[in-house]
Amino acid sequence: MTKTREEKLFESAVDKWGIPSQVALLLEELAELQAAAARLVFRGRGTLQAVALELADVQIMTGQLEVILKRLGLEERELQGIRALRLDHLEGLLKEGGKDPHD
Repeated sequence: MTKTREEKLFESAVDKWGIPSQVALLLEELAELQAAAARLVFRGRGTLQAVALELADVQIMTGQLEVILKRLGLEERELQGIRALRLDHLEGLLKEGGKDPHD
């Protein structure tokens, strides 16, 4: 299988900075996305561009997290199976007539 540019970059980042550092950075980026979304939605002070920028950072870090999980022993098919289960769960919630999953 040929690796994509993204996969190569994610692997290189994990190699260079290590697992603990990249997991810590993931947590930081998640917090920044949360803050940007809150500013936009609840305070009316944020921008779509700020949220998009933080979302891109989180997506890059979750790509690195996939590399980390695989290095720790999670197989690609297992990761995809878990994702499929969660998508099925979302689909079920949507079929329930729009019931709010947070209730």
